[in-house]
Amino acid sequence: MSELKICLLCDTLKHGGAETHICTLANALAARGHAVTVVSGGGALAASLSGVAHVRLPLPRKRYAVVAFFSLWRLFRRERFDVIHAHTRYTAALARPLAGGRLVTTAHWVFDTAFPRRQLSAWGARTLAVSEDIKRYLINEYGLPEAHITVTVNGIDGARFAPKEKGHSARRRIVYVSRLSPDRAAAAFALLDACAYLPPEAFSLTLVGDGASLGGLKEKAAALTARDGRYDIRFTGAITAVEKELAEADIFVGVSRAALEAMAAGCAVILAGNEGYLSVFSPADAKRAEETNFCCRGATRVSAKALYGDLTALISLSRDALLRMGEANRRYACTQYGTARMVRDALSVYQRICKARAVLCGYYGFHNVGDTLLHHALRRELKRAGYGRIHTLSAKKLSPLSLFTVWRRYDFFLGGGNLLQDATSRRSLSFYLFFLRLALWRGCRVCLLSSGFGPLSHEGEGRVCTILSRCDTIVCRTRGDALCAKRLGAKRVVLAADAVLSLPITQKEKKGDRILLSFRTPPEEDACALTAFVLRLSYRFDAKNLCLFAMHPTDAPFLERLAALTGIRYFSGSAGRFLSVLEGCACAFGSRLHLGVCALACGVPFFLWEGDEKCRRFVRDVKSVSEKAFCGLFSFSDRPASLPSPDGMQSTKEKLCERYECL
Repeated sequence: MSELKICLLCDTLKHGGAETHICTLANALAARGHAVTVVSGGGALAASLSGVAHVRLPLPRKRYAVVAFFSLWRLFRRERFDVIHAHTRYTAALARPLAGGRLVTTAHWVFDTAFPRRQLSAWGARTLAVSEDIKRYLINEYGLPEAHITVTVNGIDGARFAPKEKGHSARRRIVYVSRLSPDRAAAAFALLDACAYLPPEAFSLTLVGDGASLGGLKEKAAALTARDGRYDIRFTGAITAVEKELAEADIFVGVSRAALEAMAAGCAVILAGNEGYLSVFSPADAKRAEETNFCCRGATRVSAKALYGDLTALISLSRDALLRMGEANRRYACTQYGTARMVRDALSVYQRICKARAVLCGYYGFHNVGDTLLHHALRRELKRAGYGRIHTLSAKKLSPLSLFTVWRRYDFFLGGGNLLQDATSRRSLSFYLFFLRLALWRGCRVCLLSSGFGPLSHEGEGRVCTILSRCDTIVCRTRGDALCAKRLGAKRVVLAADAVLSLPITQKEKKGDRILLSFRTPPEEDACALTAFVLRLSYRFDAKNLCLFAMHPTDAPFLERLAALTGIRYFSGSAGRFLSVLEGCACAFGSRLHLGVCALACGVPFFLWEGDEKCRRFVRDVKSVSEKAFCGLFSFSDRPASLPSPDGMQSTKEKLCERYECL
């Protein structure tokens, strides 16, 4: 996937599981080359962002909602983010009117659905849920479509949360990590009650976190130490470097992301929280814990008696047994809950958001065989690349949906053929440049597909140069076109085969004696020479074996007169009819590029007119990957003697289709 501009939104970056999730995701996305901006109200965890831009807004203060809304509007308008990812209901509600269909939300918890919070909840075009039960909650409570919800994980950085060699102290070190607010501290109080029955010399206890319940917990701990001075109970408050405490711990008590971090740090884990109690965690029996993202929702209530029993069992284990348990937990956490999966899930959702729609602009709807085939081929390739709806934009079809898609900043593709030229008309060049400028102004990702360039006047080159330098990628179908694009200022140029070669065109094993001729209407000074060339072909190979086909409606009048003069059969019609005629031929002559492209796809030897730059470039590329003489250039003064063999055409087509070279 190409680089994306991603904006992550959250209320604050204070200590907490969701906040840690956001920072870990932002750092991992930035490490993969994406441009990431985090917008929040600030906090201690902002210092952990690496290679990530941080914009501070007054998001936590609801009375400043209007200020925050217009600040986001200015930021989004300036930065043109590809994806806006909100991690709280409040930021999602602010961003949704501004996101232009690019909003992704993550549900980290089940929410209060009382009036008016339910009515003010805003969900994105796609939603990530950190557990299966949260996914069911979103479907049941908010009616979100199941197909729009992706279950992800709280990705844990295994390098940051890693065990270190434990000492040989007889005491087992117990660590508890959580917010110490009334709705989170039930397990902390139960833990202190359980410690009153444990032998003081057998353990030490560290409680990490801050909140309104911290004072009550300290009073309970002080009562224990007053009763027996051997108790070792310590409070750290809210800290950023939680990994240091976990690395030295033997036993962890807690839930959610902190429990996963403790597993990665090699601790034995007891899952205990306000929402339930699941006892000592074992990777072999992880399904129930996974369903609630290790939050114990729906489990039995936490109690001091249950904690006392499990702590007694763990403290009595040998150090080697505890280490083996910690190693198993670390393998599980790093395998099932590593950052790689979290980033992969997020990027898959981002890609669906960015590829919900696309605009394909080109010379479509004019009954030109080559452009019709290009249209089918490019739509097929874009569908295979994951784009959901592809809107066609051409002078024949100025679709309001296409213009709406450009306005909403979905990807814009100009393809294919020599659209950027002013030899036939300056109006045509102005038409395509206008929509390229519109897409770039709106902040769309702009790519040119299966493109050719020229002929361009000096003025035309100047107009094209200003646009190409701003496009994301230019995919050229011949090396000559690629060099021309580089000369015109394109930054990223890719050389690939003409898209028509990717179509599933059948090849007949038995070819007939027919020779297909297809010429664009020549200038008056060349009309006689072309007529003489066709007459020489009819004398050499018999007029009964020749046929004329008009690949563009503008060619029809000239070819009809030529057919009447020479007695050669004349055909016209759709792209499908053209291919059905061509695939049974022994050879083809023409002055249109896609005669040669289609002939190569059908395994039919071909000759293209040397007076056309597009034809010269294509034949040059074909000959550069093949030593066989199944194709070439001709002039109107030539006298063909024999037809070439089709040997080597299939392998040449495969080599061209495999080519993908960045210049």
